[in-house]
Amino acid sequence: MDEEGRQHFPNHAQASEELWRSIGGNEEVATLIGMDMDIHLLKGDQVEAFASRKEAATLLLAGLKARDSR
Repeated sequence: MDEEGRQHFPNHAQASEELWRSIGGNEEVATLIGMDMDIHLLKGDQVEAFASRKEAATLLLAGLKARDSR
């Protein structure tokens, strides 16, 4: 919990990816789960590299939806 009472789960994407794999989840989905926070933590100098990833559109849409649901 931070000073404002908000809960945080550091490394939750990696923990979720590992859990998904451990229960026999699809490998492509596991990879996307592991990249879940990438769009949220993106810095300006990383945009070009992010945009060149094959998963970029999927991660962008998921990130926009997550932001919309707050």
